[in-house]
Amino acid sequence: MTAKTFLIPVSNGLLEHCSKMGDAIWLFLWLVDRTTKEKDDKGKVLGGMPIRDRDIADTLGGITDRTIRRWRRRLIDGGYIEAINTGHGYSYRVLKSKKWSKKDTSRPDKNVRSDRPQSTSLIDQNGHSDRPQSTSLYRQHRDKAVDSSESTTAAVSESQMESELLKVWSYYLEAFDKEEILSPSAKKAGMTVLSKLRQRHPAASSEQCVEGMTAAIDRARHIVKTQPKKLFFASWHAIFGKFETFYSLWEEA
Repeated sequence: MTAKTFLIPVSNGLLEHCSKMGDAIWLFLWLVDRTTKEKDDKGKVLGGMPIRDRDIADTLGGITDRTIRRWRRRLIDGGYIEAINTGHGYSYRVLKSKKWSKKDTSRPDKNVRSDRPQSTSLIDQNGHSDRPQSTSLYRQHRDKAVDSSESTTAAVSESQMESELLKVWSYYLEAFDKEEILSPSAKKAGMTVLSKLRQRHPAASSEQCVEGMTAAIDRARHIVKTQPKKLFFASWHAIFGKFETFYSLWEEA
């Protein structure tokens, strides 16, 4: 693999399910990795979008569609996931999902909420807040995270970038309480931002790029809430239509 990897949260309690889950653990981990948001302990995979068996099989390196079907049935029967056949693929939910923490008890400031998992990311110190935070410490961590390495990141595949974009899109819909389909123009704008972000910060990981874009969404939401005349910032294209606008929002976050 040439794409940069990052950690996903998995409890060692998973080891107790070895005999029950069997080799279906690979599908389970694939779904956990792509869980984008949670509600009532159910984690939506890629925002609930339909996923074809062939797409999963291809990313797992030569696994057959039949194997994916067998694994899915085992995980459903075991009470690990829910899967709905949409006719264009399956929409997945991971049950008892704990990937996206709703509360970070390690923070001394209880007024700061975070809907993101804790990680060494571009915006660890920013969190998910309805008010702007001090930028000095944030910038120090961001610059250290993405500029301290002199090496460049290997080329990122289009499928990985699409996966990252879907996570950001799901976050955007939840932030502004919207129900929209990712249009070709919105996808193009998002992919352009991701590409330029990596060009400017070649050492940034996949998770850092996603969190950089969700930080801009947080800032846009704050602007909308505090400045009614700037309601247009609730639009995807207002946030990501121009790279410099996105980058400015990200830095203000």
